[in-house]
Amino acid sequence: MNETYRADLAGDARVVVRIARQRTPWFIDEAHLMGQARAAGVPTAEVLGLEHLDHDGELLSFSIQQYLPGRSLDELMGTLPAPEADAPPLTASGTPAAASSLHRRPPSPRWAA
Repeated sequence: MNETYRADLAGDARVVVRIARQRTPWFIDEAHLMGQARAAGVPTAEVLGLEHLDHDGELLSFSIQQYLPGRSLDELMGTLPAPEADAPPLTASGTPAAASSLHRRPPSPRWAA
């Protein structure tokens, strides 16, 4: 589980700060994957920075991201339609995705921000 914070900066600027407390560096491939999603038309934040620090013997991974305003899931819960039980998952382009094509690749250092 990650910690997520909105940070209000000088000049009305806002960013999202995500912190992971894991034994291995976290968020390694996130900038690359979010860029791919953005290229496919999915509105995703830009990763502005990525840092891994040792704090009192605990590894902390930080991802600083562009803040995208919107509505929280709490606000939307009563307004969203119920999902169709038999509907296949969709790709970013809205076409059905084969279940076998959905997988998680281990992080790659070459995609670090």
